[in-house]
Amino acid sequence: MNLNPTLFLLTVILLLVSCSTPRFVTNDEEYPKIGLDLVADAIVIEDRRENVSISDDLELPFISHRGQYDIVVPPLKSDHEEIIKQTILDNLDSESTLQAFLTVQVLNARKEFSATYWSERETSMVELKIVAKVGEKEIVVLESGEYIKKSIDATYKRSERIFKNALKEVTYKALKKLEHKICS
Repeated sequence: MNLNPTLFLLTVILLLVSCSTPRFVTNDEEYPKIGLDLVADAIVIEDRRENVSISDDLELPFISHRGQYDIVVPPLKSDHEEIIKQTILDNLDSESTLQAFLTVQVLNARKEFSATYWSERETSMVELKIVAKVGEKEIVVLESGEYIKKSIDATYKRSERIFKNALKEVTYKALKKLEHKICS
């Protein structure tokens, strides 16, 4: 069997490109903690999204074809809220004297699936607003992020993992913005 070297190289490149992974700062156990100069009196999570789906799973086809698309706005489950709260707690300075009441508003959080000729794409988009009440002062930050994973075959497990990582990553980035506002 004689393979065309150009065709072989093109196939290898397409496979490598189609298996890209989103980069999450918070993906590792030992990601850089912020040490935000706050102690949380309370952390409240408010889901401000409309049109929340009944199911949290995308409709993934057995065999996809170009143009297939699905979007789901999954309900916030207790483990999703726990990811947000734990990310906040992990990045606060427990020895701080500044006490804050933190409200996290989930403005947008969704999962998407799309297919092309060459790959399937799983996307998670998250938009959060954090309101920190420190004494009489109210500090508001907005942060959003979109994370995409291209592969040959999308899975429910991977789309949920990307969604959870997106929640954590956007919360972390919002805390970084909060840190800059508190310091300035």
